[in-house]
Amino acid sequence: MVDERLRAAELLRVLKFFYSFNELSAVLGIPGQVLWRYASMRVVPERCTARRIVEAVESGLLPRLYRELPVGPASLQAPLNPGVVELAAMDCAEWCRERLGRIDHVACIGDPWGSALGAAIARMLKTRLLILPAQPVPVNGYTAEAWSCGPRGPCGVILAPRGHTVRGGRLLLAAFIAWCRAEAEAAAGLLRRQGYSVAGIYAYTAPAGSLPEPSRILKPWSHPP
Repeated sequence: MVDERLRAAELLRVLKFFYSFNELSAVLGIPGQVLWRYASMRVVPERCTARRIVEAVESGLLPRLYRELPVGPASLQAPLNPGVVELAAMDCAEWCRERLGRIDHVACIGDPWGSALGAAIARMLKTRLLILPAQPVPVNGYTAEAWSCGPRGPCGVILAPRGHTVRGGRLLLAAFIAWCRAEAEAAAGLLRRQGYSVAGIYAYTAPAGSLPEPSRILKPWSHPP
């Protein structure tokens, strides 16, 4: 269960990609400068204030944002608001906590938006990040492996002695756009052969019903390409 004060700060941090703090102030009835301090974690809101922010955002602003998000192949057209990735990562993290339980690794299909989504999910879940193709790359007796170093830390690369990389554990497979079931099953199969247990699959957008369960598609589209 995420503390409601941290939840309020996370919501404001994501919403600032879509609204100015003056616009949020008009909706929430809290001065914009104060909202900026909450979003940047310079000040932690009181529990009653945090509860008011969370309730107002989840009942009004979030549903409207979800309806307006791009869907299908059109979502790959540049420029794409980075807030879309953050919003999808927040949705995925909530789904994981409610439905999947513990996640040890997040693996993402390595296109730029998929990598960004995977990194954001790993940061929110405070777990390791793997970028597909998942086969580690040997470098002079060492193995290069992507990782996420903390709840707000950057994605980086670590060099570990060959044979010392982490294998096994519950893994979430994430893709910004999943084109078909075969693509998702091939990626999941690759990870299972390397000893991971694929707990679920998440995609920002994909054809409706195209992913094997357990899975979640934030913005499904009706007709596969």
